[in-house]
Amino acid sequence: MTGTQPQNRRLGYARVSSYGQTLDAQLEQLRADGCGRIYREQASGARADRRELQRMLKEGCLESEAGISAKGRPTRIYRVTDAGMRRLEQDVSSFEKMFAGITRVLAVAQA
Repeated sequence: MTGTQPQNRRLGYARVSSYGQTLDAQLEQLRADGCGRIYREQASGARADRRELQRMLKEGCLESEAGISAKGRPTRIYRVTDAGMRRLEQDVSSFEKMFAGITRVLAVAQA
C-alpha cells in the first residue's frame, strides 16, 4: 500500500438469506460497532459454505469476534490481522507493479 496504514481495520460481514430481506439493520449495527469495511452477501442459510471468508480465517488473515445484534441475533465482527495486512500490502504492491507495466506498454503503443 503506499506506506499508509488504514485507520480502521475492523471488518463486518452482513448476510441475508433471501432477496426479500434487507441488510439495513445489520449494516447499521456493524457501522455502530466501528467497522470500516463491510462485506455483504445474499446466500441461503441452508448453505454454510462461505468459501472466501473461511479461507481468510483459515489463513489467519482475519479474526472474528462474536456479538449480539440490535435485534438480539448472533453476529460476527471480523478484524484484519497483522498477517492479513501483510498479505493485503503484498497483493496491492503486486497489483501496482502490474498496473505500472501495463501503463508503460500502453504509453509505447500510443506513441
